[in-house]
Amino acid sequence: MTAHPPDRKYRSTYRTHHDLSGKAPRRKVLRMMVGGAFLVVGLIRLRDSEEFARTLETLRVFPHGAIPWIAWFLPALEAISGGLILAGVRSRGAASGLLLMTGGMFAAVSVALARGIKIEWGVFAQLGGRLTGVMMLATYAALG
Repeated sequence: MTAHPPDRKYRSTYRTHHDLSGKAPRRKVLRMMVGGAFLVVGLIRLRDSEEFARTLETLRVFPHGAIPWIAWFLPALEAISGGLILAGVRSRGAASGLLLMTGGMFAAVSVALARGIKIEWGVFAQLGGRLTGVMMLATYAALG
């Protein structure tokens, strides 16, 4: 009697857990790195949302009255989505949300730079440095 592969509906799970090529461990490490990064940065921004709000104000692309809400919502989205990706729960949906957010921020930073606005992303100062406009675009391009 020959062993048959599992039913089609279980194949992806079977391949993920029994893949001998090493792809599953690499995906897990990548998931942990991306999820952990967004979780940490989101929590830092939530802790110091006033600094993030000041940075958003310098972009001059958001309505002034909406900045406090945006300064709270975006870091919360980052932290929650990063945690979901890290845990491997609803990671595709969380990654989609982060992709939309980073794409939107890439567009906002691009508009601000095109207007000649000098940007220093102050929230990264807590991690040991400042992130200027061009470096910020590169960061969002890499994340998106």
